Parts: sequence; C-alpha cells; structure tokens
Amino acid sequence: MSVSDKFLKPFHKVFISQLKKGYQEGEHWKLKLNDEVILDCQMVWIQGRITIANKTLDQVQLQDVDDEIVTITNISSAPGGWSWVQTGRYVQVIGQIVSSGRDISVKCIKLCDLTENPIEEQMWEIEVIELQNLLKKRIQMQF
Repeated sequence: MSVSDKFLKPFHKVFISQLKKGYQEGEHWKLKLNDEVILDCQMVWIQGRITIANKTLDQVQLQDVDDEIVTITNISSAPGGWSWVQTGRYVQVIGQIVSSGRDISVKCIKLCDLTENPIEEQMWEIEVIELQNLLKKRIQMQF
C-alpha cells in the first residue's frame, strides 16, 4: 500500500484567519507569510473550539483564538469519529484544505480532543507565531 503524495507534505500550523487570506494556485492553497515566505498549505494543523456540531452533514464549525470560523468536514472518517464530538470541546484538527472560490473548509484527517489539557489551548497562539517567525527567519534556533 502506498501513501498519497499529499500526505507526505508538511502540516502547517496556521490560524483560521490566515487560511481565509490564502489563495489557490492550481491544486494548492498558498499562504503568504511575508514577501519571501509563501507556504504551500495543502495540509494544515489548526486548533479551536467546536461551536456547531452537525452529525447529519458530518461536519463541525471551529472557532479559533481570533474568533474566526471554518467548517471541518469528514468527521466520521477521523479515528474515533463522532464518539466524543460535541459543542464546546477544544480540538486539534489535521486536515486538507478544500476550497470552492473564497469558501474554504478543512477535510478532517485527524481530530483530537484537547479539552482536558488547557495548556494546549493556552500555548497554541504562541506556538503558531513562533513557528511562523522561524519560517520568516525573524528568529533562529540555537543549538
């Protein structure tokens, strides 16, 4: 069994607001961090709180630290499926961007409940900013 090329690409930690500012180029969703750094965001890692859960449509709406909202689809295909999913839960989503014009959603590959670990929620914004600053070469790792 071979792994699809799309799964061999990095999962970028991004904010929902950044996803919405991205643009499609061919089959890829691009996210401009600055003039030198443009990410190919075919696969993303986002975190936020579930505001709406719709099992019939197999989707949830996720709200992040900036109060931006995105639809997450394909919940039933993620490990664990709907067994624990409900509004108010703080979750991590790893998935593939699906766009239709300016409407974007994320097709869920993995969904993890982080509600019981508030440190995950508190650190998310810092993690994303620090990682993107590394990519933009604003900071450097020292060993």
